Amino acid sequence: MPEIDANGGTVKSGQSAEGLRKVLVAEDEHLIAMSLVEQLERLGFEVVGPAANGEQTVEFAKQHQPQLALVDIRMPGMDGLEAAGILFRQLNIPVVIISAFTDEQYVKRSSKIGVFGYILKPVTADELRVSLEVAWALHSQQVQLTDEVADLKTALEDRKVIERAKGLLMDRLGLTENDAMRQLQKQSRSTRQKLPDLARAILATSELLGQTKPAKSDQKSASKIDSPES
Repeated sequence: MPEIDANGGTVKSGQSAEGLRKVLVAEDEHLIAMSLVEQLERLGFEVVGPAANGEQTVEFAKQHQPQLALVDIRMPGMDGLEAAGILFRQLNIPVVIISAFTDEQYVKRSSKIGVFGYILKPVTADELRVSLEVAWALHSQQVQLTDEVADLKTALEDRKVIERAKGLLMDRLGLTENDAMRQLQKQSRSTRQKLPDLARAILATSELLGQTKPAKSDQKSASKIDSPES
């Protein structure tokens, strides 16, 4: 027979969001805090806390590195939203707010500081489980998108560097574009250097010798890089 929490929700043991294991609880009302801790533990989470104020929330987060934080808004000293901003912006910890208040100012502040969920008290186990699953999924998607953007930016920068090095070889050695690319690829294989690293080394050497001229690749759009020859 399923267990029922104090607010009438069904407690489903061991059902945590995929990849989410450690959750920080920040709630200054002792009974509510202990209820949240108990529900989270029954759901299979490792719980950090509870923290009783904003300063302690940040301290616990730095010490124990939780993956997600469940934070009350109105706490002594630093409020929950200020703490949530620090957790997300400085520590990359997503936050789900728990509150008895629906004030518009709180909702607006929450949307600007990395809050991934907003639960109204009293909280049932089902509400808690679903809110954490959704918040963790949203955060994971954001992290993936951020990584993809960073990878694309790196790829673009690498391409620009390779084009500059290729243009330099064309200028200095009188090579065609294809021959310059083949020369880079051959050198990359023989030295076991990645092509972008080799290109940066060539440019750095040329700059050191004071020989750098504007590469042809800086004067036209980047052409498609040939794949390494077998």
